[in-house]
Amino acid sequence: MNILGPIAKGDIDRITGNLFMTGGSDAKNLVDFRAGPRRRNVINFWVLLVLSAIIASVGVVAESTATVIGAMIVAP
Repeated sequence: MNILGPIAKGDIDRITGNLFMTGGSDAKNLVDFRAGPRRRNVINFWVLLVLSAIIASVGVVAESTATVIGAMIVAP
């Protein structure tokens, strides 16, 4: 018994296509990071992520709870 009701194969293909960005041009256009402000946002995200990982690593090695919490604040 399917508790979700009838699910068509087209629905599953559409959902997985959007999830893994293999759908059509619509899915790829939503996440186009080649230029403009989106690209800058992605770069900022990765810089903050790497910075927070470094700070957290230092905090774990130094057994400093405050430093790990600081890494959580820096994390995007």
